[in-house]
Amino acid sequence: MIDGTDAHDRKCKCLQSLCGPWQLTSGRVAMELLANNVIPGAEFDASERYPPPSCHPETRLDISRRLTSWIHNPSREKNLQWLHGPAGVGKSAIMQTLAECEAEGSSSILGATLFFSRRDQRCNSQRVFVTLAYQLAVKYPPYRRYVVNLLANDPRVVHKSLTEQFKWLFIRPFVQDDVFRGNCRTILILLDGLDECEGEAAQRELIILLGRFTAQNPTISLIWIIASRLEPHTQNAFAHPHVKNSYLSVGVPIDSSQSCADVEHYLRDKFDDIRQTYAVCFPPTMHSWPAESDFLRIVARACGLFVFASSVIRFVEDEYIGDPASQLQAVLRAIQTSPLSGVCLNPFSALDALYTEILSSIPLQILPKTKDLLAFALVRYAPFGVACNWLGMTQADAYSALRKLQSLLNIPPSEVVSQLAHLEVFHTSFIDYLLSPSRSGVFSIDDQHSWEILFQAITRVLVQCYNPGK
Repeated sequence: MIDGTDAHDRKCKCLQSLCGPWQLTSGRVAMELLANNVIPGAEFDASERYPPPSCHPETRLDISRRLTSWIHNPSREKNLQWLHGPAGVGKSAIMQTLAECEAEGSSSILGATLFFSRRDQRCNSQRVFVTLAYQLAVKYPPYRRYVVNLLANDPRVVHKSLTEQFKWLFIRPFVQDDVFRGNCRTILILLDGLDECEGEAAQRELIILLGRFTAQNPTISLIWIIASRLEPHTQNAFAHPHVKNSYLSVGVPIDSSQSCADVEHYLRDKFDDIRQTYAVCFPPTMHSWPAESDFLRIVARACGLFVFASSVIRFVEDEYIGDPASQLQAVLRAIQTSPLSGVCLNPFSALDALYTEILSSIPLQILPKTKDLLAFALVRYAPFGVACNWLGMTQADAYSALRKLQSLLNIPPSEVVSQLAHLEVFHTSFIDYLLSPSRSGVFSIDDQHSWEILFQAITRVLVQCYNPGK
């Protein structure tokens, strides 16, 4: 049995021996080699991503304008942007909309896009630069000629380490060989969901490679935007000495006034669309739906989080149910009664999938400590530092237990732990999820468990007070 790699190598060697390297310069074999080693479906317009997330009209204008202004500013000081924010705030929608806008017209500056997704197997770190190189080769003939010649001499470039791939596919052509011969035309590359790329080490390496490249080559025409969650290892990578002065950052907040206004605008438009689509489901005398009071309850519960709002809309407009009025009542019941009870269908399945994915990344040996800390976060019996003491956890243990939840929790910095700071969730829907066993499964935390943890902690502290030696 010959694996795919061996078979491919034999094919390349055979072609080289029979026809010589010049035969490969036709481009066909080289482009096939690249195409066979890309991350499938990672481009912004890939059918595998259809329909992709995108910004609702007239929303996220502040962030979009800021990024667009930077892209088209010939005097920009940095060539790398980091778009960051908690899970579910709409980073991918912003990146998708940006890609669609910049791809329009014959003068498009969009060179390549890569939308990571661990769930959809779009996460292979070893194929990142090959994926980008293939897209650049398709669009830019000078770069395509360089890649064809490169692969004619060494087809194994696509299987080298990340550092070597970056050297041959980016540093060499754009810095050393200057394949565009002084053409200053900007080329934009977008990397979305970097936290979905497999392996924290690979994520750090990608950030450091790009940060060092843009810092050392400020006049190069390549500009990059990376979007990711605020994870500890990501923050550490951007704080690396070779990176910290090489980029600009744009945060995507949850509960800012603009975010809340955007979500309200989105929900109002979507409910209007649902009413028009299902017009026969509403009596002619019903001039307004949903009732303003119900609508405002949903808006308040969304608190600027687009993932919550979009999950609600997907549930209400479910074409397989075909009854938006009753679906809306299920949402309102779920909001009124937290955790969910007696609701056969889950209005928040999309949101639950996100939370489950994040929690699943916690090592099993650490999960019990994580759940204990989350129990305290739910009931807020004590500040974070005090809770750690009651649970008998060192500060290092506590931060280790929560490090995978940076996108869901507001974790007090270590320097303010002693100042009675609390551990808080970014959005209350995460609490609803944890308190509903039918939704969170093994990650659920029932209220009784919270009380038991508190009682055990108090008992342990009292025993230590009366028996200091034990």
